[in-house]
Amino acid sequence: FQAVASDAAGYADLASVELLFGASANQPNSCDLKYDRTVNRLWLQNDAGTSLIGPGIPGSGTVLSNSQCSLNMAGLVVVASGTVLTVTFPVTFTTAFIGQRNVYLSAANVGGDTSGYQARGTWTVTPPIPIPVSVTPSSGSAATASFQAIVSDLAGFAGIASIELLFHAPGSMATYCDVKYDRLGNRFWIVNDAGLWAGPSNYGTGTPLSNSQCTLTVTSATALGAGNNLTVTFPVTFTSSFSGVKQIDMYAVSTTGQFSGYQTMGWWTVPTGLPVPVSLSPSSGNTATATFQAVVSIPAGFANLASIELLFHAPGSMATYC
Repeated sequence: FQAVASDAAGYADLASVELLFGASANQPNSCDLKYDRTVNRLWLQNDAGTSLIGPGIPGSGTVLSNSQCSLNMAGLVVVASGTVLTVTFPVTFTTAFIGQRNVYLSAANVGGDTSGYQARGTWTVTPPIPIPVSVTPSSGSAATASFQAIVSDLAGFAGIASIELLFHAPGSMATYCDVKYDRLGNRFWIVNDAGLWAGPSNYGTGTPLSNSQCTLTVTSATALGAGNNLTVTFPVTFTSSFSGVKQIDMYAVSTTGQFSGYQTMGWWTVPTGLPVPVSLSPSSGNTATATFQAVVSIPAGFANLASIELLFHAPGSMATYC
């Protein structure tokens, strides 16, 4: 916030600039910041409004805080020129201060004259947005893996409502694997082939959740909240029909409805299904000449088969063979 005060006698006649956020001026439980130009220091009112916290020296990196807000002195900028004093206050509000607040500005000169608190607008402190931190592993190639997703929220992990992991081909949502953990209900969901959330499956005891792209093994899934972080492990098995490179996106929602949007966290390659020998006909007989019909199947389609090999040899010996 950039606060500007002016004095006809010049900026040197200005003693202080005060910026206040609260329900009304000069009230407890406010965010009340005061910069004193004469000593180049800043103070913050305590919660009760009865004493000052500080001082903080501009550029020092000291953080002044109360239950409503904090200010890092490293970001405080003061510019004086002519009749104008400009102070930039880098303010971070706490989650306890959520809601609309009035903004007041007050200035005093070295003679003790003051402007009084002047209303300068309103500011709405919004709930924090949950932040996707990481997915581990974020790259690799396997049909089965346990993906550990971490989301952080400044309000604490209890402020996180859900974490969602989405696997899809880059630039395409024709088919996808979309799984979600609902922290409030302590249960898991999956998007079915119709594009609808299917479930729920309860944490620790629930049945597996599946669609044509993947299966989530709920009994092996874990969720742990600590500090600001919620860590959820999603044990996922992909189907062979979902083979290829997949983009990993994470989406988080807070209990107040704030959402992160889909954030790309990595890439995963789902391997093509292995070819499976099906049959050989005839499978037994006794002639010098025969026509053998070999059948092999592969989930990704016959075009993914490179070769078929038949081997004839004496049992237990490879001395001679065809």
